[in-house]
Amino acid sequence: MNDLIMLHGVGLDHQIWHPLRTALPDITTHAYDLRGHGAGPDWQGPASLDQFVSDLLGYADGLGLDRFALCGFSLGAMIAQWAAVSKPARISHLVLLNGVYARTDDQMAGVQARYQDAIVSGPKIMIDAALERWFPPEFATQNPEYLAQIRLCLETNDTEQFMRSYKLFAHEGAQIDGRLSAIKVPALVVTGGLDTGSTPAMTKQMASEMPCAKAIIFNDAAHMLPMQKPNELARLIKGVLQKETT
Repeated sequence: MNDLIMLHGVGLDHQIWHPLRTALPDITTHAYDLRGHGAGPDWQGPASLDQFVSDLLGYADGLGLDRFALCGFSLGAMIAQWAAVSKPARISHLVLLNGVYARTDDQMAGVQARYQDAIVSGPKIMIDAALERWFPPEFATQNPEYLAQIRLCLETNDTEQFMRSYKLFAHEGAQIDGRLSAIKVPALVVTGGLDTGSTPAMTKQMASEMPCAKAIIFNDAAHMLPMQKPNELARLIKGVLQKETT
């Protein structure tokens, strides 16, 4: 199996992958902090998908990987889509977790409203609502350490750097819409049935547009699938990585 590079979501860092990486002991996984996040380099201008992909390929080059499997979560899934569309020769397999695609006008208005609220009141105003959206109540009660980890990450972000990345997440993505048919590698597209931002409808549409993709919905899960369903995701990921690629 090819090495698997993992891309985290907006406002987070590579540590969200620990449960899933632990569940994949037989696969060589790699994760790093995206530009504008954690220990990643700062944005010097507006955030862009092209720069995110350039960073990804530079990271892969540093590992000596000419071709690799790619797993992206949320914003990371958006980056992974664009990498698979724009640099297809580098990607052998694709896993999209809780990704967004072809947002409706209402969905676009909702995420842009959260961005505007963050401009006015600061990004910390979004944290409580985000945690409620990202974790089902029962899971949150049983796993307070995960909520504490995510809260700390969101609270300690550099405000300017976070806002540059969140602006991209809130306003970009249209350059990907309608282009997924170009992704011909084995692909897995997954979300939670309770995810109101990365909806089951989006997941099914993404999979339907890619020739070699399968959609999976975990009906009892919300947004933070890498923490909520690591063992189940590990089985699915191992299955897709075993598929032959051209």
